[in-house]
Amino acid sequence: MSNSINILWGALFFLSFSAIAQAQQVLSVAVLTTNERQSDIYRGVFNDFSTQSSQYDVNVTFFSDKEFKRLLPKWLETGEFDLLYWQAGERLRSLIAQDVIQPIDSLLPREELQSAIQPAVLRSVTHQSASNADAATYALPIAQYGWGFYYNKAVFQELSVKPPKNWKEFIALCQRIKAQGANPLVQAVQESWPVLAWLDYLSLDAGGLEFRQQLIDGQTLSGATADIFLKQFEQLLSNEWFFAPQRH
Repeated sequence: MSNSINILWGALFFLSFSAIAQAQQVLSVAVLTTNERQSDIYRGVFNDFSTQSSQYDVNVTFFSDKEFKRLLPKWLETGEFDLLYWQAGERLRSLIAQDVIQPIDSLLPREELQSAIQPAVLRSVTHQSASNADAATYALPIAQYGWGFYYNKAVFQELSVKPPKNWKEFIALCQRIKAQGANPLVQAVQESWPVLAWLDYLSLDAGGLEFRQQLIDGQTLSGATADIFLKQFEQLLSNEWFFAPQRH
């Protein structure tokens, strides 16, 4: 994994910086990291870039998740950093709506982005405003991840069951585990965002990408698809299947 990350960062930063830093000798970079291993990988990538482009000096600063999010608004106002790590989706769209960032299309040709990045990934950093007929790209994707669920293999072996392949099998499995006196599902709720994983999966299962986007956009949900989605979520909550410390 670390080799893949190095190649990806090295290629993307070389493309972008060689295009924008003609007159700039120092590049300031702020990166959000969660552990020293991540920081070491980033240091290695930036050192590789500095070796390839010795005329540019990269100053990279690492911040914790909490500090990065707290300081980001100030950085956007002051322009303290030339390059910032951030997340796509709603968080990026919020910055676009505030008009505090500019598109990168003038720095990297859109044709180049389209040839190098998968369409679904590129869409996550692309936005079309009401005043502009052309969509603009506002960030350079470097990585993506999906929601995932873990299951206890020892419990599954003890009950002689396998991971479910559809909703019917999933419900039957929850009922079987509950009948054994255990909570089949565990959900951390000290923060609200982990619950979004369930809404994400259920919305896709009920109505696909279009319905999921309606949910993300906060649209009023109605019709048969919305009924299926809400009934599934209610089914999870109404049977006392969750072990959720500090639950709300």
